[in-house]
Amino acid sequence: MSVVAMIGAPMLARPEHAEAAGGLFAGSPRVETIRALVPRKGRDAGRVVVWVRVDHARGTRRAVAKERPETVHKGRVIARIGGATRVAMQRLDLDRRRAPGGYHFRFQRSSIRATAAQAARRVPVSVRVAQTVDLDSDGDTEDRALTSTTRSVPLARPELSIEPRDGDYENGANDSLEVSAGYVTSFFFMSGTNSPCGIGPANEVRAPIDPQTGDFSFTSTNPVTDPPANTTAKGTFNDATDLTLDASIAFGGCTYDVSPTAFSFSLYGASRFGGDLFR
Repeated sequence: MSVVAMIGAPMLARPEHAEAAGGLFAGSPRVETIRALVPRKGRDAGRVVVWVRVDHARGTRRAVAKERPETVHKGRVIARIGGATRVAMQRLDLDRRRAPGGYHFRFQRSSIRATAAQAARRVPVSVRVAQTVDLDSDGDTEDRALTSTTRSVPLARPELSIEPRDGDYENGANDSLEVSAGYVTSFFFMSGTNSPCGIGPANEVRAPIDPQTGDFSFTSTNPVTDPPANTTAKGTFNDATDLTLDASIAFGGCTYDVSPTAFSFSLYGASRFGGDLFR
């Protein structure tokens, strides 16, 4: 069956089906956000950029218990505008939490010229998500979770598609965030060691960055500390190299806010921290 035919086939999200098929997924993936934009400047000027945020289905206890080093868990997202189709895949962790995913697709401007909705500045976008688990990496899928949707979304015309540079971002207190492939992937809030809480938490995270708004958010619990340090953060990239961050850390009965809130791309930060934060 062709990819286009697969998209055209109706497919509803049915959590009970995913459970019955092998018990490795708790529910189905959810398509949270679909963006369509035509940047006026930059490398994507004149092209249609579609961004899809997916909350991937979490694994069941049985899935986590059966996971092996060779297990392949991946998300596959197919986006279609008119007759044009694009496919993106990501390798995922198999755990008990829903994993957010951000997928970029680029289409030629001609893809939307024939759509009736274009006159109203809206574009119909079809999205199909398939999540699969191959426990022993032998090519046979033990379970899959599926969902699909079609939405008419506003066609935005921002100046740029905000896709920050990969690397390390720092503020004046040596706090840092690491960015890779459109995600905030880790943080280290060193300033916390000088706060009344006396702790500077660090962890790996997975926070997709919205290319239209520049927004991202994440929560993190660092189990290495006693009691655990809980971090809540939301931020906005203003462009490819600068962002503002609102982050707070709760440690026992103590709470502190990360300051200063302005972060900028650092050419040397990643090498100074060895490129590897606490896990």
